Amino acid sequence: MLEETIQKIVELRHEAPHTVLGPHYDEGDRALIIRAFLPQAEQAYVLPAKGNKREMERAHPNGVFVARLPGVKDLDYRLVAVDGNGHANTFHDPYAARDPLFFTEADGRAFQQGALDSLAAKLGAHPRIKNGIRGVNFTLWAPNASRVSVVGSFNQWDGRRHPLERHGSGVWELFVPEVELGELYKFEIRNAEGAVFPKPDPMAFQTEKYPHNAAFVCDLNRHHEWHDRAWMAGSVQTPWRLPATVHRVAFAEEASGRPDWIARYGQLTEIVLPHLLERRFNYVELALWGRGETVSSYFAPNPRYGRPADLMAFID
Repeated sequence: MLEETIQKIVELRHEAPHTVLGPHYDEGDRALIIRAFLPQAEQAYVLPAKGNKREMERAHPNGVFVARLPGVKDLDYRLVAVDGNGHANTFHDPYAARDPLFFTEADGRAFQQGALDSLAAKLGAHPRIKNGIRGVNFTLWAPNASRVSVVGSFNQWDGRRHPLERHGSGVWELFVPEVELGELYKFEIRNAEGAVFPKPDPMAFQTEKYPHNAAFVCDLNRHHEWHDRAWMAGSVQTPWRLPATVHRVAFAEEASGRPDWIARYGQLTEIVLPHLLERRFNYVELALWGRGETVSSYFAPNPRYGRPADLMAFID
């Protein structure tokens, strides 16, 4: 039974890798069992926060390692993976701490009912601290997928390294420790027919320039400090009664810098905002994407025209 389960891990066919990988206490043996799938490692070790590292045994030729620690119920540890060239990489085990989940059962019920307040606040990539460890929570809705992994610059774009766990709502989730802001990532999906393909994050806040479509791990709270609290409160309480007067702004890298045709987000504040105030427009339409351009994320501005912070400053 265990051999069959490990084979599913190796073949990336297990929908709940947390139930196999990471630490699990064996009541019968009174030992802590730690398993890790490290396909690029020749050797692997468990490195306790206190004490000496312990070598893991290879449980499968494709890179599943296991350590048995008698008399231990709980352990604060990191993993050490040594490749064929002798290079050692030390990192926190992404399967060591499943709880607390970022996408909760209540979120799943609300999502299925169409009542989840903000998709972008729960899906995508969100930096957080879990059990005292900084990292990023990756979440994707893919109800028809048979496997979802997150791949990026932090794991050499290897879909075997970080397979996500499937929830009943069709959302997949994994917290990856020590991923930094600015790291590039995508999701890797295997569909029901067995085809494997990369998937840009539809909830990303910042992406590469077209034709590249990987996303950056991004924390919008660090991009801009908002000063619109009073205005937002007033806009909810006071209904709009004025006629809508709309000014449309198109973007192009060769734009001359007119109020209706600009080349970068910084010009919104420099050129467009004075024009809006002078002509008393109360709405502005921003055409961020040109004809034929592929939109890889519904929550990220077109990176050809500048940083999200510049666009946020104009909106503020």
